[in-house]
Amino acid sequence: MLDFGLSVSPNIGLILDTWHWHHGGSDPESIREIPADRILDVHLSDSPSAPAEDIRDSERLAPGQGIIDLKLFFQLLDEKGYSDAVAVEVFGGFAKETPADAARLAFEASQTMFTSIGRCARGSVG
Repeated sequence: MLDFGLSVSPNIGLILDTWHWHHGGSDPESIREIPADRILDVHLSDSPSAPAEDIRDSERLAPGQGIIDLKLFFQLLDEKGYSDAVAVEVFGGFAKETPADAARLAFEASQTMFTSIGRCARGSVG
């Protein structure tokens, strides 16, 4: 995808998504091959245990509540020196919550997950 984008414009980058990375095979080399300056953003969610062909994009879980190897994912980002944006992307996971409660729950789940994998989490919910 990056090669295609660069053939169109030199100002291209990628969004890395934990859910898609997991369901695409969790290949560490797929992240190692991306130049650090081409990572624009990281989308964070988790997945229930199900084969990729049986799961739907709307079945994402909050970070740390599923089976994605988030510790490995963030170790790979550390190897690249990535320390920019990480956004929780949980479709439908908090659908019954108010927007403020959904943001708080996503933040709390992320904080818990980062602590469990031995990372310092930064950020806040206003």
